[in-house]
Amino acid sequence: MKRKPKYLAPILFWSSLLFFPLKIMGASCCGSGSSLPSLITGDTRTQINLSMTRSKLLGKQLSNFKETIWTPSDDSKTQKIFLQGSYLFDNYIQIGLGLPYFFKQNYENRIRKSNQYFGDVELQAAYEVLPEVFYSNWLPRVFIFSKITVPTGSSIYEKESYDKVEVTGQGHSSVSLGALFLKAKSSIDIQFMAEIHKGLKRRFTKRKLLLEPGLGASALLSAGFSPSNNPWRWGISLSPNYEGPQTLTFSNKSFKTDYEFYWDTTASGSYLYSRYTSFHFAITDQTILGPVHNTSLSRTFSLNVQKRWPL
Repeated sequence: MKRKPKYLAPILFWSSLLFFPLKIMGASCCGSGSSLPSLITGDTRTQINLSMTRSKLLGKQLSNFKETIWTPSDDSKTQKIFLQGSYLFDNYIQIGLGLPYFFKQNYENRIRKSNQYFGDVELQAAYEVLPEVFYSNWLPRVFIFSKITVPTGSSIYEKESYDKVEVTGQGHSSVSLGALFLKAKSSIDIQFMAEIHKGLKRRFTKRKLLLEPGLGASALLSAGFSPSNNPWRWGISLSPNYEGPQTLTFSNKSFKTDYEFYWDTTASGSYLYSRYTSFHFAITDQTILGPVHNTSLSRTFSLNVQKRWPL
């Protein structure tokens, strides 16, 4: 069994925050984006996480050189329930599963539409390559992880015409590979994550469409403060997200889409109710930082509860 880290409170907060879904709706609604991986970082065998998010579309940014096209206040809203689980096989290897469900509504031309459906399932594996066997003033803990996204949601590519409320997935499988660095010193903790992902080709026979996704990448820098003998933790994070151009082929005619780029800015709070139960809330805004290119912009409110079971 691992030796317990010197700073237990930050590690417990890590364990909860790394399971807190920070992924936000980008231009493609439900495609790949930046998120801290759902990793077990404490003396925990199993984690179950239930989160609820409410995202409001604020506008669209076609280019960094053009003004934002703002959206009416009640135009488009998305709610998401995300159930996640992680299991630690030994001290270093773990797997995870994420199951999303969407509730969407859109108001356009005085007509209100709504829909609910499953999103894309996420499968994850991780390995701790640099464990904290003993405390160091400067060495971080390091994890490498990989995630597979399975296109179980509904995408814009499956029908010739669609409503915004019908889109709950990215439309193709994708594979990502990344690394996560964690460091706590006294009441301050810092996390840094970087990942790259690649979408896999998919053919939609009914539409005679071939989709060839491009490469994407994201990063996240997060810092938190946990006062001594206090169950609260407060944090902020910044996250750039890039999605490469996609190639669409209709009847031997190919079209290439533009790339997407946007920033997530998040303020969060966490409450450690007990050693194995925690609660979290966060606000993420995509209009604060730039540059931004070819994407929709939203503001998201998140609530989360996590339960952990010991080794």
